[in-house]
Amino acid sequence: MHRDVKPDNVWVDAEGEAALGDFGVAVADGESSPSAGTPRYAAPEQLIGDPVTPRTDLFSLGIT
Repeated sequence: MHRDVKPDNVWVDAEGEAALGDFGVAVADGESSPSAGTPRYAAPEQLIGDPVTPRTDLFSLGIT
């Protein structure tokens, strides 16, 4: 999981194609680790260090 999906990490190229960048705090599906990412965009489970899932990244996009 990316764990830091936020506007600053969505990059748009000259053709208008978007890509997700900055995978510095990414972890594998179901892995737990200390809280990481930007608190404003983090899912509750991420903030308390519980295992993350694909829904963790969707939370930051407002998709639950």
